[in-house]
Order: sequence, then C-alpha cells, then structure tokens
Amino acid sequence: MLCVHCKYNSLKQLALDTLGNMALKMTLPPIRNKTTQIILQTISNCVSSNDKFEIVSGKWRHPFSDDRRYILFLAALDMLANLCQVEANEDVLCDNLEESLYEKIVSYLTMQD
Repeated sequence: MLCVHCKYNSLKQLALDTLGNMALKMTLPPIRNKTTQIILQTISNCVSSNDKFEIVSGKWRHPFSDDRRYILFLAALDMLANLCQVEANEDVLCDNLEESLYEKIVSYLTMQD
C-alpha cells in the first residue's frame, strides 16, 4: 500500500498492478479496519481524480490511447472487479463504496467514442 502512494511513477504503477492481481485473493475485513479503508479510498481516489498526472499512475502511455488518464482508472477498476469476485467482499463493498464512485464509473462507461 505504501508503494501505491509513492511519488515514483514506475513504482506506483507496479504497486497498482500487484494490488489488482492480489485482489482476487483478498477478503476485506469490516470497514472499521484501516486496511479496508485505505483500499477503498485508493480505488475512489484513482477513479475520481481530475489531475491527469495523478490518473496516469506513471509516465507510461497506453499504446491505444491518447489520453493517459485512463491507466490509473483501469488499474482501479481492475482492482475493484477482482475484489468483487470474492463473495465475502460483497457486503463491505456494497455498503461502503461512495455513490460518486458509481457515477464516475457509469459516466466513463456511457461515454461516446
């Protein structure tokens, strides 16, 4: 989790990728747990960020996109999707994800090409 919040972009990208891969095996404890709070806040910050540098999660450019801000967004969605695949996480995620997060995801999904 520390690497996700570091200022070195390549380390941040690797940490997000690793966290996304590990999410398939994670069972989130109740929201009172700091780890759960930090993971949900990280996902929310990645998806909601309006700062292109923050959204990029590194200087690496996606080869099929002119807009680099989708890299962090996709890493956060990957992490969220993998967390959702663990049935034990259902209550924690449904009860604690912010409505604005859902709105932002839907706005990206309904964006015209």
